Amino acid sequence: MKVDKYSNIVLTVLAYSFYILQGTSFVLTIVTFINGISFIKMKKDTQSYLVLIIDGLLMVIFSYEMYWFLNHL
Repeated sequence: MKVDKYSNIVLTVLAYSFYILQGTSFVLTIVTFINGISFIKMKKDTQSYLVLIIDGLLMVIFSYEMYWFLNHL
C-alpha cells in the first residue's frame, strides 16, 4: 500500500475541522492511529515529521479532553 503524505495532511485537517464542529475527539483518535501507522511506512523527510508533530498535537488534545471528561463525571 502506497502512502501519500498529502492525503495524510488532508485527513488530519478534516479530522481537526470535524473536531471543531462536533466537539468530539473520536475521529481524531482514529486519524492519529492511521497517521502513526503510515508514518512508519513513510520515508523519513521533513513532511513526514510534520505529520508526526501534528499527531502529537492531536494526542495532547485527546488526552486533555479525556482528563476533563473524567473529572466532570
